[in-house]
Amino acid sequence: MVPVTVILIYIVVASFLVYTFRNKKPLKWSDFFLNGFPMLKVIKNDNIYCIPGPLRLPFIGTKWQQIKMNKLHEYYADLNKTYGNIVMEMNGNIPVISLFKREDIEKVLQFNSAYPFRPPTEIVSFYRQKHPERYSSLGLVNEQGPQWAKLRSKLTPKTLESKRMLSTFCPELNEICDEFINAIKQKRNANNVLENFDDLMKMMSLEASSSLILGRRMGYLQESGENNENFMELGNAAKNIFAIFRDAFYGNCLWKYFPSRIYKEYAANEEKIYNIILEIIKNTIQNNEFMAQDKENESILVKILKTEGLDIRDKISGVIDFLTATQVLSHTAIFLLSFISSNAEVQEKIFQESSLLSENPSLDELNKAHYTRAAIQESFRISPSAFAVARILEQDFNLSEYHVEAGNIVLCHNMIACNNEENFENAKEFIPERWLNENGEMNPNQPTNSSIVVPFGCGRRTCPGKKLSEMELVILVIKLVREFKIEYMSPCEQQFEFVLAPRGPINIKFENRV
Repeated sequence: MVPVTVILIYIVVASFLVYTFRNKKPLKWSDFFLNGFPMLKVIKNDNIYCIPGPLRLPFIGTKWQQIKMNKLHEYYADLNKTYGNIVMEMNGNIPVISLFKREDIEKVLQFNSAYPFRPPTEIVSFYRQKHPERYSSLGLVNEQGPQWAKLRSKLTPKTLESKRMLSTFCPELNEICDEFINAIKQKRNANNVLENFDDLMKMMSLEASSSLILGRRMGYLQESGENNENFMELGNAAKNIFAIFRDAFYGNCLWKYFPSRIYKEYAANEEKIYNIILEIIKNTIQNNEFMAQDKENESILVKILKTEGLDIRDKISGVIDFLTATQVLSHTAIFLLSFISSNAEVQEKIFQESSLLSENPSLDELNKAHYTRAAIQESFRISPSAFAVARILEQDFNLSEYHVEAGNIVLCHNMIACNNEENFENAKEFIPERWLNENGEMNPNQPTNSSIVVPFGCGRRTCPGKKLSEMELVILVIKLVREFKIEYMSPCEQQFEFVLAPRGPINIKFENRV
């Protein structure tokens, strides 16, 4: 426990230093008695510092608080209840403003920008800047401005955003889902309960992303699969990296000054992923896989290697970023299945719809699975993996009656807003029908205020894996519900791992329908 006298000395010294540097004049002792502690209102005429929030200390900001990292989503819900629709924290000396009001969120996210700015994942940027021999830029996720636009235009249109690519991959994904169902049947116990379903779901997600992105079937779902040590390390590193992002961003930032435990863990996982991807790329080039012209079933890796106008280092980092980002699919699937499990009527409607589709549905058939897609959208509303969308303001905004200048970081808390009764009627209830029009067709713009349902971000910064993830979820749900009656053995709890994730172990009963 830090003695009270030490804290008081710190407050006094910090007040003098901050006041002197900010105001370019020394602080008088009388200021303490006349004005209170100036460190708490150093820029007292600047409206942004009037925004309510936790106590802000010099240099530390609001990081003095004891926050459970895996419950950060609950912490922000408490901030909303305590301070209202707009809250300011200080990440050291950097203001971070949280927005909970729908109108404020829409105002920020609908701002028309050629290059939407979002805060980079600091530890990734820090690491990549230190390794120019491997990375010529910060990558698609972390770059800003024209460099980001260049990477986006080169890496995504013919890969994750291509309808032709999705159609070509659809049969492969059907096959992977069939293997997943067989694995469930083999691993469940005599009572049809599969324990640690979350582990198997992660393996399925890795198998799908590896097949699409790397053009390699890893065999994660097969007892006799390839499943070699390198591929297992790749899977483990991809799973570990999100929790490291969380601790580096929301915890202390000592890793910026010396190689702390967090930094060493990140570097080890990043290097594993890089080295394995590099080896796969070398093998791909040696086997002349990238030389084929207009090969319909070529992988994203091959398409990226064939892209002109990009440094090979950008191509490698693009593959790494794609592979890492697709791991969020397993979290989304587990939340979705938990909602379906808890609502027998919803599950039955999905089963009836699935019976109208072919055994291995095509992309066009999947687009006709309106109720299933509505259920997925409703899950996105209630439990999106990305529970908040970050932006760096490009112009001044008036947000909840406060003037917030350009350059400030804001967090748009879409999940909290989507669970607010002011924005959605019966907001806590899972009601897929709210996304269906009068003809029973899925319409993402159907409910009022649907614009704040942004599980993949929005605008030009929308996650490039959005269409792929939605296709995977539709096929997965259709095949699972057609094969099994699904029942979670306990409620699905949430935890924060830089994205929202289920708290394991997840045990599910899969009872055969026939």
